[in-house]
Amino acid sequence: MSSQLLKDRSQALELLEIADSHLKLEQIEQAQEFFARAFQIAQAFPNNIPKALPKTSFSVREQVLDLFLRSYAKVENYGSAVRVARGIEDEDFQACALSAIASQVAASGQPDSALSIAQTIESNYYKAMALISISRSYGNTEQTSKAAEVLTQIIRIAWVIKNDPYPAWMLTHLSYYVQEKLGQLDTAFEMAQLVENDSDKAWILNRVARKYAKIGQFDRAIQIAEIIIDNEEKELALAWIADEYAKAGQSDAALKIVATIDNDWKNSPLIQIVKNYVAAGQFEQAKEIAEMIKDPDDEDENDWKWEAMRDIAGGYAKAGQFDKALEFAENLENEYHKDEALWAIAYRYAELGQFESIIKMAPASISAGDDPLAVIAELMVSQELECDRIIAITKTLENEFDQRALLRSIIYQYANTENNSDKIIKFARSATDESIKYVALEHLAKSYVEAKDYDRVLEIAKSIGLEKVRVTSWKYIIPPS
Repeated sequence: MSSQLLKDRSQALELLEIADSHLKLEQIEQAQEFFARAFQIAQAFPNNIPKALPKTSFSVREQVLDLFLRSYAKVENYGSAVRVARGIEDEDFQACALSAIASQVAASGQPDSALSIAQTIESNYYKAMALISISRSYGNTEQTSKAAEVLTQIIRIAWVIKNDPYPAWMLTHLSYYVQEKLGQLDTAFEMAQLVENDSDKAWILNRVARKYAKIGQFDRAIQIAEIIIDNEEKELALAWIADEYAKAGQSDAALKIVATIDNDWKNSPLIQIVKNYVAAGQFEQAKEIAEMIKDPDDEDENDWKWEAMRDIAGGYAKAGQFDKALEFAENLENEYHKDEALWAIAYRYAELGQFESIIKMAPASISAGDDPLAVIAELMVSQELECDRIIAITKTLENEFDQRALLRSIIYQYANTENNSDKIIKFARSATDESIKYVALEHLAKSYVEAKDYDRVLEIAKSIGLEKVRVTSWKYIIPPS
């Protein structure tokens, strides 16, 4: 965006702020004047036609319009908002503004007033967008006959739009919002059939099929997916349908669909099927399905398999079959998958309070991208173990360096949890290693050191068994030399 455009955008937003302040003071005429000037600047910016939904960024026009609507929403003076919008010279921008106002009015529970505004919109597309919100508002107030009448208008407009300059994206948007806001899947499908562009039609049919699957109408979902011409959109729709089948506990039906999918979209339903078998205690079947999930060929590919391996190991552990869980994890060739499986077992041990068993699993082997001792410390703190129990567990580590590292991690976990100073003090008093006491003191006294309240630091030090401590003006706590 050029410096002049940035300046214009900034000016438009400043005008909106001034207008908003006038509106709050009920100075309607002054507010209208500044809103009009903001729109005058905004309409000089291009109104980019959105290529796909949902949109992820706002154009200047949309940003100005959004702030304009928020201002009027606060005072619900929509009559004034309409007058300002009708003063916009750019026809497309004016229609967009009126449509947005009508939608806002409908959302506020005034569908009759919103309909009056919508009927004055000349652009078919923006009128239909407003009508979608109005139909929804009527539906929310149980005025079903009026909601149906408005929906009929939307369908009529869709047929007219079919002959407009940009019918594909207009009809695609309408179909999308009819299913998203109104839940009218049959109507959305009917509109999608009017789209002649294969790419846009495939995109919307994919979503309609997925919605049918979501509500359990699997036969209808498959029927729609099968008529999608674009193979990628078709397989994506089928994968979603298989996923919904699996979530509904219908693993066999899901597997039949998975067999027709050639790409990685099938991995998601396969993972859900693994979860189903694990939940049913059918671990051998779960392992068979997990093998159908493709390993990544290189580091840049998504790794789908780790979740299945974690679920199987965790399933064995939750069933109390720890020997089988550990055997399964240790036999995995992929180190990352092994890490995830071992951590699933560790978390189950933690839930049961069996931290000694986690230590026996050789923490160095269960990294999973994290410091294993730090994660064990996090688990201990989350389970609210007593200090003496933590120290006893720590001593089961063979390496003294690991013992100290785990104790430091415990203090760090306490320090990063609110209102745990008392626990840090109690823990420090229980520790026999002076280096651990100094780590605790650093966390306990940080704010006092920064405030140069060194007497308080020395007081805390003495309370945890440190008799000789030096505190420097450089905010360091130093053991005696």
